Amino acid sequence: MMLWSLEAVSLAGRRGPRLDCVSVVIARGVTVVLGASGAGKTSLLNLLVQFERPAAGRVQRHVAAGAVEPAVFWVPASHGLWSHLTVREHLATVAVTLLGQSSAVRVESLLGAFDLTPLAEARPGSLSMGERSRLSVARALASVARVLVMDEPLSHVDEARVGSYWKVIRAHCRATETSLVFATHSPEVALREASQAICLAEGKLSYSGPMNELYERPSSPELAAMLGPCNWLTVDDASRWLSASKSELHDNLRAGRCLRPELLAVESIESGPLLAEATRFAGASAEVDLVDERDGT
Repeated sequence: MMLWSLEAVSLAGRRGPRLDCVSVVIARGVTVVLGASGAGKTSLLNLLVQFERPAAGRVQRHVAAGAVEPAVFWVPASHGLWSHLTVREHLATVAVTLLGQSSAVRVESLLGAFDLTPLAEARPGSLSMGERSRLSVARALASVARVLVMDEPLSHVDEARVGSYWKVIRAHCRATETSLVFATHSPEVALREASQAICLAEGKLSYSGPMNELYERPSSPELAAMLGPCNWLTVDDASRWLSASKSELHDNLRAGRCLRPELLAVESIESGPLLAEATRFAGASAEVDLVDERDGT
């Protein structure tokens, strides 16, 4: 079922359109919005929550016949916190009873889940950016809105702990059948959390569809790069660097020429024509500089 549909939507900006004739459908579930800085991610989310209105085109919310329109809770990149309220009061103001758990119990549970209990009586002005980020997400979950829209949630939280907070978001969305639309620069978060992706480039829509399609069969190097490291090879390039025939490569690379790191292995062969000049370990992947000694490529 659809949540929103955008038809030829444009949004003006100082140096040009922030969104340029974007048409896309956003379904229930978890959708990630990807793109470089300035691509139009925040502008798109602003339109969904009616913080802005399009200069052209139409943004439509969809509600099933006879159903009550689901509430939407927005987590802006600025966090949108209330300076006069304490951390606990932020949650208590929006909290409702859920699954038989009273609002007061939910508040304490969320404070604990986001490591905010020691800060419960603090106000936003005394919090770090990471603490504010965690509070803004905890408040959204406390609201029990059926649709959450988040602009780079938890972006200021250290990497060692951010995974545990995403686990809380994921569990909440599954337990309550809550839909989530969020923007991120993190390929790992996008791949782990979302089933659908919307990609923007310079205000234009460059992809909309399943996450696995974008990861495995992107149509361009630019789209491939949105989900992390990729070897973009033509069939001729691949026949030089890979131990496979051209007929095999044509079958494997027809829909795109992106080979992710986990699909490749470098093996030492004494009689091989390729020389590994240098390697650089990069955690989940590695970079290897290869030279074809037959012609110096």
